[in-house]
Amino acid sequence: MKKKWALITGASAGIGAEFASQLAAKGWSLVLIARRTDKLSEIKRMLIKKHQINCHALSIDLSKVKANQEIFNFCQENDIHISMLVNNAGYGIPGDIEATDWKTLQDMIQVMLSSLVELCHLFYPFMKRCHEGQIINVASIAGLMPAKAARTLYGSIKSFVINFTQSLHLEARDFNVHITALCPGFTYTEFHDVNGTRNLVKKVPKNYGWMLLMWFHKD
Repeated sequence: MKKKWALITGASAGIGAEFASQLAAKGWSLVLIARRTDKLSEIKRMLIKKHQINCHALSIDLSKVKANQEIFNFCQENDIHISMLVNNAGYGIPGDIEATDWKTLQDMIQVMLSSLVELCHLFYPFMKRCHEGQIINVASIAGLMPAKAARTLYGSIKSFVINFTQSLHLEARDFNVHITALCPGFTYTEFHDVNGTRNLVKKVPKNYGWMLLMWFHKD
């Protein structure tokens, strides 16, 4: 059977690492993307040992403008044809917009919005030509909720991701390419350590850690 390749961003922890684990268990070959070399290499070694799959780990910072083209070039040069793209990389920045310098905000937009769109733009055409493929854009329930003060960008970006995914679905539905927006609610990962909300999340009942999945089916 021909090996299928999945590419996962933000694969060093949390939802991205879980995607990698679940797909590896099903025999998928993987290209894992994250900034943390040590963590990514550890996951790669574990998955290869446990599931005997093909796996590449690329330590790449998606806030760099040329990062996505670098990922695409690697796949092209190694004859890797991506059948599933999981755009998972993301984080939150606490506080009002005026309290954060522009470079920090710009990096967040690049990682969570521009990079996601560019990776779709790079890898979707091959899926369309093959009449087979899947793109999963990890959004958030925050993108479906009313806006609120502080963390100004996060919900706005996730709202864009949901709407962008819907639009891309409409373009892809006649070509057997499935486009999905995954909208997690409270999920117990390192995300909350990074954005400084760990103590708040600890107060949320465990059974509230559900996930809302929006799957835009072919009509």
